[in-house]
Amino acid sequence: NANIKVDIRMNVTLRNMDDVERLVEELGKRFGQNKLLRAYTHALYDYHHGQTSMYEKTDDAQMQLLKRRVMLYDRLEELGLIRPSTIPDKLTLHKCMADSAHDVLITPDGKLGRCEQQTDEHLYGHIDSDDIDKVEYDSYLEPLPESESCTTCPYYPDCIRLKVCANNMECTAANRKEHIIDMKRSMLYQYELYKYKKNK
Repeated sequence: NANIKVDIRMNVTLRNMDDVERLVEELGKRFGQNKLLRAYTHALYDYHHGQTSMYEKTDDAQMQLLKRRVMLYDRLEELGLIRPSTIPDKLTLHKCMADSAHDVLITPDGKLGRCEQQTDEHLYGHIDSDDIDKVEYDSYLEPLPESESCTTCPYYPDCIRLKVCANNMECTAANRKEHIIDMKRSMLYQYELYKYKKNK
């Protein structure tokens, strides 16, 4: 009512998907077609010392989770709680603030870093000093080595995976399939926008 845009992120695993599906129906009843509200799902990941893996450890479980997330996305779209993104007109040149030359993290005690997720490590300086640890600063620019799947992955041009990033996840078949599904949705949505504008 105050004209504030709200995003609701629902973290999901196979274990809580039934509850999330019920939540989506409730959101639809209460807020469906409200243009200020967006709701979406995000698969949970388990972080261990910079190495990540999905809670759903097996390929079959990951595919099951993806299938249910795709179905839930379609339901969110029907309820007017989400719509696909458009296709960006430029390639992604950096992953996040960590490998961007335009962003800097300043901790409460004045230390400088590159990632808002890592406020106690990989810090390279202090606001009261001109000294910079160049090795630490540059460490965020080092990408993870490519895997065999990169050679045929259609998401490859937009994929940036940083070696230092604590949120790097294993590149699985489910991850790649999800990127392809998102890409197709964006292409179809972009085409629908084009037709709408052309016939206006």
